[in-house]
Amino acid sequence: MMRAVLLILMLSAASVLAQDKPCTPAEASTAEKAIDRVVNWDQLYKVYKEFKHCDQGPVAEVYTEAVLRCLVEWKKVEVLANGMAQDKDYNAWVVRHVRSATPDDQKSVYARAKMSCPKGLDEWCTGLADISKPLVPFKGIDIAPMPTFNEPPKK
Repeated sequence: MMRAVLLILMLSAASVLAQDKPCTPAEASTAEKAIDRVVNWDQLYKVYKEFKHCDQGPVAEVYTEAVLRCLVEWKKVEVLANGMAQDKDYNAWVVRHVRSATPDDQKSVYARAKMSCPKGLDEWCTGLADISKPLVPFKGIDIAPMPTFNEPPKK
C-alpha cells in the first residue's frame, strides 16, 4: 500500500514538473513541424502530450490550425470526444484552441456540431457548438471587432 502511495506521489510530482518545463527554441521548432503534420485525433493527442509545454506564440497558432483542420474535416470525432472526456487538461486545451480560432473557422465547427453530430454524442456536440458559436452583435449596436494578438489596433 505504501509503495502505491509513493508511486502516485512520484508520478504526480513528475507531472507537475513537466508542466513547468520551459520550451527551448529547438523544441518549439520541432513542435511546429510535428504539429503541422497532424491529420487525425490520435496524432493531435500525441503532439499535445509531447509539446504542451510549448503551447505559446507561433506553436500555439500551429496547434490551433491543427485542431481546426481536424474538426473541419469532421472524421472520427468520437475519438476526440473520448479523449476530452478522459483527460480534463486536454479538454480545456481543445476548448481554448477552438475559442481562439477565426470566426470563419468557428462557424464551420459550429455548423458541423449542429448538423452532423454522430449518434450518442449529442451532449458533446452541444458543448462544442456552444464554444464555437459565432458571436452575434445585439441589434442596433455596432461592436468593433477585437484586434488579434499581433495586429495593431485599426484607426
